[in-house]
Amino acid sequence: MIAKVPFVMQGKKLLEKWEPRSGDTRLPAPRRARSAPPSVRRLVLIFGTVLAAMPFVSDSPVQAGSDPLCAIKDTNGDVSIFRWADSTSRVTLEQPTETYAHAVLGDGVEYRSLNLRRWSDSEQALGEEAINFADGLPFKIALPERRVFEDIKVRRFHRRIPTLQSDFGQGPSQMLAVAETDFDLGAQLAVYEVDCITGFKKVAATPHIGRAYRWLAPAGIADFDGDGLNDIAYVETPHLGKILKIVTLKGDQLVPIVTPRAGFSNHSIGEDFITSGVRECAGRVELLTPDAARTTLMAVRIEGGEIVSEATAFEPSLEGIAAAQRCPG
Repeated sequence: MIAKVPFVMQGKKLLEKWEPRSGDTRLPAPRRARSAPPSVRRLVLIFGTVLAAMPFVSDSPVQAGSDPLCAIKDTNGDVSIFRWADSTSRVTLEQPTETYAHAVLGDGVEYRSLNLRRWSDSEQALGEEAINFADGLPFKIALPERRVFEDIKVRRFHRRIPTLQSDFGQGPSQMLAVAETDFDLGAQLAVYEVDCITGFKKVAATPHIGRAYRWLAPAGIADFDGDGLNDIAYVETPHLGKILKIVTLKGDQLVPIVTPRAGFSNHSIGEDFITSGVRECAGRVELLTPDAARTTLMAVRIEGGEIVSEATAFEPSLEGIAAAQRCPG
């Protein structure tokens, strides 16, 4: 019923919407579902399926739109209903392995699986265990033997920008973006979808870079071109080619929306974090990432169908990005 989840290191296993404080090796305590008779549990499961298409609007823009209700039974027979995208669910990188000896993120540990887990509502309630969803539903996906997730975290996003005017029962899909690596072909940007019916499903990916030990660093997710669809920016080979690419998810493909541009690096070898972020100031969406020399923090945007950038006055660091995101006058 309870699966222990070891904390590996700050940065290498980041949980969505929750990060440990420095030196904190504890995880949020699990919420225990209340028991119910078998007949009630069956009704709850049916109820959750029927209501899967009901609209849901949250105060959080990340959760706006329609996210299906999940009715999940754990191995103890306890049932709970929730929305997988709410604050109590986390997608984690798990099943650590050292079989891919790249160590670009500071050690030789990468991950073989994505897991959907549920934590306590309160991020202040900390413990050492978490409940993994059961009942045979595929809320875990494991990669083949010669593939790993070579990333610091999994990023959630919607296909399109959530609005209060979403069609009834047709809200934006929740997607996951992560760097996935083939031992022989190098990294690719992979997008997975997860819902309460089918679990995890890989829906799109960029081509592999083409050789082993070549990596890409996801940089930010936002609607960079203003078409209402979320786009994903990443730096391909941030230590070598330093090429910024921006793609969007259309059907089962990640389609470039602009010509790639060299001259950016959001990662240094050995760091267990990625130095980039997104800001929206005065209605303008920009990617914040260091230049190729990592001496200047650049504000990058799309203008006239091209990538344009300008230097900011902020340090090319996580602290500098946080300051730039406050939109100083």
